[in-house]
Amino acid sequence: MSFSLENNGNQRQRPRANTSISSAFSSWRRYRPDSTTPLSSTPAAPIQTLPIESLIQSFDSSTVPSLTHARSLAVALSTQTPTPSPATMTRILSSLCTPSQPIAFQAAGCEALCAYCSCGVPLSTSDKLAYFNLIRTTSSDWTTELWEPRLKALNAVLSSPEDSLGIEKLLLDTLASWIHAAVDELMENATAPLPEKHEVERSVEALSEALSSWFTKIEDSGRMSEEFILAQYDFLENLVNQVVTNPAETSLHSSLPATPFRENSSTSLSGTPQRHRRHPSSTSNLNSPLGVHTLQPTRPTNRHPGHLVTILYLNFLDIRMERLPSTYLPKLMPLLFRILSFVMTPLPSISAPMAPRSAATERQAIEQRVVKCITSLLSGPYSTTCLKLMKYLLCPCKVEGMDAETQVRTSVGAIRTLRLQVRQVLEDKLARLYVSRETSSTSTPAGAPGGLSFSDYLLERAQRAWKPDSGSLWDAKKVRGLLVITIRSWIAWQDNGQASNVARKERVLEEVACLLKDVLQEMDDPNEAEERDGIADDTARAVGETLLELVNYVKTLRSEDGSPIPMSLGLAMGNSSPFLRLLADLLGRDQNVTFTNPPLAMVLLPIADHLPDADTAKIPDLMFLQHQLDPTSSDWLDNWDMLFGETSLFSSSRPLTRRSITSALNDTFTLVVDMPSYRRALMNRVFDFWMKIIQEGNEGMDGALMWKLLGDEVVLRSAEEETDELFTPANEDGPGPQGANAHKILVAMISVSGYCDCHTIDDQSFRVPDSATLSPLGPATPATTTSPASPVASRAAPDSSGNQNSNGVPQQLMSLLSFGSGSGSRQQSQTHVPQLVTLDDASSLSIPQSDMSPPVMDTSPSCRGAVAIIALINVFSQLAFADSVMTPRQSGLAIYVFQQLLKLLRTAQCARSRLAILQALMRLRADRDHRVYMKRDPAENEPHILTLASLIDRIRESSSPGQRIDDARSEEINFDELRKARPKQPFMERDGRRTSRGRGSRTSTGSRSRSRVTLRKMQQMTTITRPKVPIWFIQDSVCFVVNSEEKPSQLVITYDTSGTSDGGGAELPVSDYLDVLVEILKAERDWEILSFVLVHLPAQLANKHFWCGPKGRKSMANLLAELTKGISEWTLAKYVPPEDWPGSLKQRDAVGLAYHTLTVLISYQSIFEVGAKHGLVEILQAGLNGIPSTVMCCLNALSLCAFELQSSMVRALPRILEKLSQIMTNPPMAVHILTFLSIVASIPSLYSNFTENDFKMVFGVALQYLQHHNRPETLGEISFSLSQHVRIMAFYVVYVWFLNLKLPDRPQHVKFIVRQLLLANEGRDEVDAPTEVCFDWLARYTYASADPKPARSVLSDVLSTPTEGLPSASAVQEKAWVLGYSVITVKTLPKPGWMEVISRRASGTTKFYCRNENFPIVDLGDVAPDMVTIPLSLMMNKNPWTLDGEASFKVMSEEGEEEVVEPSKTLQNVFPSEVGQDSTEESKPNEVTGYVWSGSAPSQRRKHVDMDPSFFSLQFSSYPDMRAISARKKVVKDSGALASFIRTLDRLPVIDTHKIGILYVAPGQVKEVDILRNTHGSPAYTRFLDGLGRLIQVGGQHDVYVGGLEPDEDGNYAYAWWDDIGQMLFHTATLMPTHEFDPACNMKKRHIGNDLVRIVWNDSGVPYRFDTLVTEFQFVNIVIEPHSRGVIAAYSNNLHENEYFRVTVQSAEGMSGFTPIGDFKIASAASLPLLVRQLALVADWYASVFKDTVRDTERNEIVTNWRARLEAIKRFSKSVPAPLDIESAGEGGIMGQESLRDFAPWF
Repeated sequence: MSFSLENNGNQRQRPRANTSISSAFSSWRRYRPDSTTPLSSTPAAPIQTLPIESLIQSFDSSTVPSLTHARSLAVALSTQTPTPSPATMTRILSSLCTPSQPIAFQAAGCEALCAYCSCGVPLSTSDKLAYFNLIRTTSSDWTTELWEPRLKALNAVLSSPEDSLGIEKLLLDTLASWIHAAVDELMENATAPLPEKHEVERSVEALSEALSSWFTKIEDSGRMSEEFILAQYDFLENLVNQVVTNPAETSLHSSLPATPFRENSSTSLSGTPQRHRRHPSSTSNLNSPLGVHTLQPTRPTNRHPGHLVTILYLNFLDIRMERLPSTYLPKLMPLLFRILSFVMTPLPSISAPMAPRSAATERQAIEQRVVKCITSLLSGPYSTTCLKLMKYLLCPCKVEGMDAETQVRTSVGAIRTLRLQVRQVLEDKLARLYVSRETSSTSTPAGAPGGLSFSDYLLERAQRAWKPDSGSLWDAKKVRGLLVITIRSWIAWQDNGQASNVARKERVLEEVACLLKDVLQEMDDPNEAEERDGIADDTARAVGETLLELVNYVKTLRSEDGSPIPMSLGLAMGNSSPFLRLLADLLGRDQNVTFTNPPLAMVLLPIADHLPDADTAKIPDLMFLQHQLDPTSSDWLDNWDMLFGETSLFSSSRPLTRRSITSALNDTFTLVVDMPSYRRALMNRVFDFWMKIIQEGNEGMDGALMWKLLGDEVVLRSAEEETDELFTPANEDGPGPQGANAHKILVAMISVSGYCDCHTIDDQSFRVPDSATLSPLGPATPATTTSPASPVASRAAPDSSGNQNSNGVPQQLMSLLSFGSGSGSRQQSQTHVPQLVTLDDASSLSIPQSDMSPPVMDTSPSCRGAVAIIALINVFSQLAFADSVMTPRQSGLAIYVFQQLLKLLRTAQCARSRLAILQALMRLRADRDHRVYMKRDPAENEPHILTLASLIDRIRESSSPGQRIDDARSEEINFDELRKARPKQPFMERDGRRTSRGRGSRTSTGSRSRSRVTLRKMQQMTTITRPKVPIWFIQDSVCFVVNSEEKPSQLVITYDTSGTSDGGGAELPVSDYLDVLVEILKAERDWEILSFVLVHLPAQLANKHFWCGPKGRKSMANLLAELTKGISEWTLAKYVPPEDWPGSLKQRDAVGLAYHTLTVLISYQSIFEVGAKHGLVEILQAGLNGIPSTVMCCLNALSLCAFELQSSMVRALPRILEKLSQIMTNPPMAVHILTFLSIVASIPSLYSNFTENDFKMVFGVALQYLQHHNRPETLGEISFSLSQHVRIMAFYVVYVWFLNLKLPDRPQHVKFIVRQLLLANEGRDEVDAPTEVCFDWLARYTYASADPKPARSVLSDVLSTPTEGLPSASAVQEKAWVLGYSVITVKTLPKPGWMEVISRRASGTTKFYCRNENFPIVDLGDVAPDMVTIPLSLMMNKNPWTLDGEASFKVMSEEGEEEVVEPSKTLQNVFPSEVGQDSTEESKPNEVTGYVWSGSAPSQRRKHVDMDPSFFSLQFSSYPDMRAISARKKVVKDSGALASFIRTLDRLPVIDTHKIGILYVAPGQVKEVDILRNTHGSPAYTRFLDGLGRLIQVGGQHDVYVGGLEPDEDGNYAYAWWDDIGQMLFHTATLMPTHEFDPACNMKKRHIGNDLVRIVWNDSGVPYRFDTLVTEFQFVNIVIEPHSRGVIAAYSNNLHENEYFRVTVQSAEGMSGFTPIGDFKIASAASLPLLVRQLALVADWYASVFKDTVRDTERNEIVTNWRARLEAIKRFSKSVPAPLDIESAGEGGIMGQESLRDFAPWF
């Protein structure tokens, strides 16, 4: 039998147990109570046996021996005598121990032999050899019954080394075969019950111990040759290889369950191994090898066979280590490495402090023994040879007979050995650093170490690190070379094309990665970080280059279809193999802590196609953070070339990576922006790279930022280029690919701008008929490109990064086609795509990223044309509004870009591209110096845009905070911040007429990408109905950059006021821009474009200075002509396809928007021909036939035309009135119609040619609303306060228009007015009080135009003065009568024959002075001559002088200064002695200001008063109370009640009074106190005040309402205005003094703050806030400000006859629209005072109503002054008793008339 395992390799399989033996026998030894009982333990109680002679005789018979006798023989031999002879025993044993016998018989024979040898019978050598041969020839299979008796018998036969003389090899071969059989049994029956497995393990341990003991004894005896020794090693090696290559072995780094075990003194797995035994000559008693063997008391429950065999081998090796021959090292080292790879376990992290690693499992214990053995070899006498072997075994070994698995295990063990050596050095270093740091931190001030205690193990490691040669094994450069060679060789290794090739390679590479992980842990340790030195650089290079080699292996990984195998860094545990998981963990480390060379980001680049988008997106970030992409790195440009050269990074399936690269590029550009040489080199590469991307059609979502950077480069190079000729063809022939210049970039940008690949190319794009031509730089035929899906996408690990971008590229750029925000953030309401929307349309919906769960990134490319146009807009913005000193070259380039934008506005095929251009151009404005600036957000301070947008439902309702980035709208698009797109809104029916896209919410189940289907699938869907989806809303933020400061351009202007070509500015061709807008209005087919123009154009037209270009007049005339034609002929929006109208919008809605543009064009009336003006008014008149919103717009515009276009209004006014009389409109329209009529009534030139029918139409319109107001069913149609205001306005219109009639024509209209008033009260028992007042008012003004209140005169003063010498008491008498709704008093005066007659009615008071001519006139010389009558008749119209002094009056000179005129002291000076004497002529008043009187109002003295005799009769009639009982007079006999009533009634004004506040806001003022402290304003403000009213003196006024002003506190002067039925006093802050004792200006505020209406002249340059003046009476502000900003509007004294101002009305919350201003109006300086005064009058009425109804919360009816007087008269009339019973009077014939004939009671 050979000693090697090769001879046992083909042994037959172990036969099954013999089943012919009884169960009792079969269970005799198999299942013992304690299978772990040692062999030397005391046996069980003896069995009763036959005498030994009988037993021997039984074996001599020819019968088959009995098993019972065989077992009894062993007992008998140990207990009975005599002992049989050796020959007898040989014969008996030969019959029992033959292989043909059952196992039980063989076991019984072995037990009998053991007992026989133990009896002390002397045996000869031949006997022992015979017995040994019997033992050898037993069954070769391992059995439970046989193995232990056989081993005992062998030990009994060969009790000493001398017994084995000559049979040494045979002995060891026998033990080896038994061990081999036991191991086979253990491996083949892995699923056997645990007791059986434990029995086999026990046998292996016992046999192994026996083999080791015999080998030692034989070797010590010197009888073993080296060949024999190597044969023994070969046996053990083959046995180890057999078990360690078990295919059932799990992964090298899989976690194994901990298996507790007890250590044994002789076979300890973790303790000190058995030492070499002494030579037999040194001991006196040599026991059997089994005598010293003690088995484990407990063993692992699930023990691997390899562990047992490994322990056997290690035990044997420990004994032989000192005598190990060097020739065996080439076999030993690979075997140890394989054993190590078999038992190795995961290592803990490297950290300090540290403790010795204890073996928690048998596997770990074996690993420690193997490591110790290998370490001893590497540090022993053969260390050099072992190191060379280890280096050699790191790589695949081409050894004959070594299979692939063996090669892998050998290399893995070698790498683990290298890893352990490296770890030892690193741990020693960390221990040293830890001890040093702790010691220094706890040392005393004297330097003595503190009281620290370190473990012995830690100190030992630290001391080892302090040795000079401590790190000799860890040479970073050498290890780097080893690892690089190892990795490369294993990458190139091929395992005959087997499928397990990849897995085996990765097992090796995994261990290399673990080594790197250990090094990185040590590098990341905070203790290590404190002591970086030059060695760290070598380490970083070693780690970096090793990682790069590992990454090169990953590059070779491909799936079956050839696509890269995905590897995720963010989700390392989700990778497909342990190696990829570990490598992903290494590559995904925090690179701010981990330093490698090359950096990890550079390492990742080669495998970018294997990584998901979220991981590759980190590469540019890391490169930027590590300064690999900026000039601080010498190869930064090469790094950019690497990034640009890695095409997979720019795949459409990697939006995050693309965004990260562009963000890093943006940051790098920011760093080098001020370093032209670096910046140019970078941007040359960017331009070349981007041109390639454009050729591939793969711009994607990054086009916006890339074009922006290129646009910034254009701006910078325009300032740096030395030549002024930026656009010469010679520049196109630049120096090769690196010759990018401003011209080339612009050419590329403009060329791409014409493309549209957003999958919604509109065939109905705008085309200018026969006039539009393509730009020379325009695009060729556009092509739609689609990028194939990457195979990585379908297999990549889930991307956990979502859509959050830490690099700051704005979200708006990725969804730029939606032009929306939204936010975050992220909390927006969801959106729903309508069912009939195709994928193309769904792509344009802006879906907030927060609504996508899980987040899905849009991978479809953005519209290439749109992003290029946005960049072009940014170029224009930066060139035109540069912060630095602007050069003429830049301004010229800005004009060029502007012209290209206009061309693209004509020719671009993408609606979104054209819309972006319009969004930019419609933001342009000009200040008073004609300098162009761009508004941050036109809708922010111009509510008119919001109003127009709401008419077509283009306002989003902010249902959640995330729908808008900022409620005040984003000031600027920052390319370092993410922006959210905003969701589109659903369609909802509103009022049964129009769908609203501003309410509701939608839900989305997909991403917002435009399409993820192929072109073929898209073509199959062309038949689906496609509703038009709006692409713009007011709240949407724009994608281009807008300067938040709105700085004006330095050189770009709209008009050169200097009149010279070298005025220093470049004129913007605004006329060309306006021509394009006209073309859009003329033939546009896209409603999105047309609607945007119609909504935003009025606000831009209001900035008149923007349109002052050289050709502006013609273009503006063309605009007016086109609008009037489009509206009148219905060609506006004619070409919009019916299916493109959103919701229920129609052509009439477009026409309605156009009327708002016409309204603004009124302010340009000075440049229009007369026919154009007439046509404008006629179109506005035609608009009265439109929908309510159009009617209101036209009515407000016509109100403005009444001031601005009076000649045209005169022609059209009769037709307008006719149309208004025909309109059956809703109540909210009433206030605007009545306001329009009141405005027309205030301008005499408009109605000077009115006929009777024209006036009747006016009365009919006004009285119609009274009828409507009195209907109960109309009470809920408008608010109560507005209904009260409408009624007041209706009566006011009747009053003011009735006064406009000539006096002879007034009676003709009384019947019509009375009838309409009665119809308004039809159904009531009595007419209401306001109607009674109107009747009384008609009675006053039908036959006269006299004032409603008498004024003082010289006549009244003189007549009221008693005559000297006459008793005054007898001279004056007074009586009063109540006549209907009037009170008449008659008083005789002190002057003879004179009487005073006063009629007090609701509408006013009338006073007559009468002289009874029956009184004779006493001439001079008679008694009491009449010295008064004749002079008084001549002086009756003069102002009264006081008797104790003279009055004076002032006039305004032509120079604007006041002059005092002193009258004469005598009455004779009033009558000149000579006619025509100039010295006594009255000074004429100024035409504008008139007199500044100290007495009553001069207008009341100067106006012409007509009177019909009927006036006198009506004043003394009972009208309007015509009932019989009131037709008679009632005499007032109670003089006290009469006096009280007269005092009360006379205090009630006979006209309406209004007080209006006026504030001037100086430039820059925003605070209340600063505004109130102003004492003067601008010249334009002063001219406005002069036209608003007359300047009066506050003190001494009797007939003029002064609004509570006191001269001593509030100043001497104020502006006032009045007519026949009202007076208005203006509390002007600049006329009121600012007192030193009142720094807060409370004296001013007590008047102005209590006014319900305030006029604010705002020159501050910022919008006036409604609540600037803090007061409870905050109702209406009429704000006047320049239509263009600039200091000229505030300080220029140029009268500017055509100067225009912007007028807006601010009203309190809850107040309905009531003025013709709408959102704003542009009024000329000449018309401004009249317009504002009329607005203030109307506003004060409505504000009074709104206040009295407690902000429309209470139904309090408003009582006017006239109505209050009427009610007072009625109350007094009821208190006066009638003189008799009228009904009984006159009965009884003639005598019955006695009471009637008796007039005394009545008078």
